[in-house]
Amino acid sequence: MLILGIIVFIILSAIFSGTEIAFISANRVGIEIDKHKNSITGKILSSFYDNPKEFIGVMLIGNNISIVVLTFLFSQLLHPWLSLYTSNDFVLLLVETLIITVIILIFAEFLPKSIFKSYANEILRALAIPMYVVKVLLRIPTLIFTSLSGFLLKYFFKTTIEDDNIPLTRLDLEHYIEENIDEEDDIEKEMFQKALNLDQLKARDIMIPRTEIVAIDVNATKEELIETFENSKHSRIIVYNDEIENVLGYIHHQQLIREHFHNIKDYIIEVPFIPETVNAKDLLLQFIKESQNIALIVDEYGSIAGLITLEDLIEEIFGKIEDEYDKEDTIEKKLNKNEFVFSARLEIDDLNEEYNLSIPEGEYNTLSGFIVSNLGRIPESGEEFTIDNFKIRILKVLKNRIELVKITKLNNGDQND
Repeated sequence: MLILGIIVFIILSAIFSGTEIAFISANRVGIEIDKHKNSITGKILSSFYDNPKEFIGVMLIGNNISIVVLTFLFSQLLHPWLSLYTSNDFVLLLVETLIITVIILIFAEFLPKSIFKSYANEILRALAIPMYVVKVLLRIPTLIFTSLSGFLLKYFFKTTIEDDNIPLTRLDLEHYIEENIDEEDDIEKEMFQKALNLDQLKARDIMIPRTEIVAIDVNATKEELIETFENSKHSRIIVYNDEIENVLGYIHHQQLIREHFHNIKDYIIEVPFIPETVNAKDLLLQFIKESQNIALIVDEYGSIAGLITLEDLIEEIFGKIEDEYDKEDTIEKKLNKNEFVFSARLEIDDLNEEYNLSIPEGEYNTLSGFIVSNLGRIPESGEEFTIDNFKIRILKVLKNRIELVKITKLNNGDQND
């Protein structure tokens, strides 16, 4: 009977100490999802997180009661047996303490905490109802001890225990995605990850660079505007006065079907100017809230840095969406080990990763930006020059936009020659 009691209280101590670590380690997203599915265990566990101080207090009191009883039972078991070898009370107490401590540490602390931490959500679901019963039974002593602890902390240590519940974190979401989305659903998993990462991106990371903005002067004729729409295949054209820095807004192609369309300035739609450092998630929310779908990005000096659309932001989450600012056909050709033909709008990061080019990074995102940043101007078609470790030949330029380039990666000997 004594041995049975010892086993029972070892198990109870293991459950209390393990549940405490499981409570701290569990993924909150899964619990909240269970709650919103009207799961009883989900609602119970969510209530525990609404008052974590009380729940942890219940676990500590339950564990301490179990250890005290366990120690007493162990002493009753060990004392007669150890008395056969020594009559010294101090030695008896020391040996009993060592044996009990080792057993409690292994079977009621280390092992259960390791197991409960590895299967935190599963174990919490299984123990939700029993733990709720324990919480009800120990509510009064828990309230007494937590109040006493709060009093001592407040008046003797000049601090307080926070009553706030444990918030959901970004890490909770990431762990939930990793654990609950099958490996086969890579696209779905990537979409969730991109949604989480959106708040880490700035407008400048997503924008269409200034050199690729299609724009027209406010004094242009209707015929010139029609030609610009037809050539660019865009549905919206930026309108400026004299130069691109003096942007007035944009015009939509539907304005052209009006009977009495005479000049551009009568149909200009205001376009917002957004700092390049604005958070992409905040910009997406602003677009949705204010029913906007296009904005101009300005740098720290107030100069036009690029353009961003609602589609660009949505693509960061859902992937490619064809809109008027997207590339219909991008060219990526590897002619040999060191020679390549690329569309100038391809991003530097993608080219470096795919072709191991090591193109230097800077205040630009695309190959076109790399060229213009180093030259300080837009090159002409057929022009050839060397930048860093690359020989570059411009194959195609359309108006003020570089379209196609040939890159030759030079070794040190070629560069010196």
